[in-house]
Amino acid sequence: MPSDVKHHVDVRLTPDEALVLFEFLSRYADSTELRAEDQAEHRALLNLCCLLEKQLVEPLKPNYTELLESARSRLRADSGTNSEPGRVPKDVPASPPGSSGTPEGPA
Repeated sequence: MPSDVKHHVDVRLTPDEALVLFEFLSRYADSTELRAEDQAEHRALLNLCCLLEKQLVEPLKPNYTELLESARSRLRADSGTNSEPGRVPKDVPASPPGSSGTPEGPA
């Protein structure tokens, strides 16, 4: 791994953002369907995106597409072994059934 790659990205959430995102992501873990049911979930995701945007340098790099695909490949292959304890449920598929693992529509 290159020496300039961070091993962790720290993101600070408000208690409300954490709770709303927890519920949102828990529903995904239960059904593999990711859909905001409430405007608060949408806002919490936008806030999280802004926090990540402030910390990540990869989206600004010319080889972003390749970096993203490499990250996706590592996460698909990980199966929780490189995560903190309790982070990744073992029975969650790497991609929803019938999915290529890539998002559809505008980001």
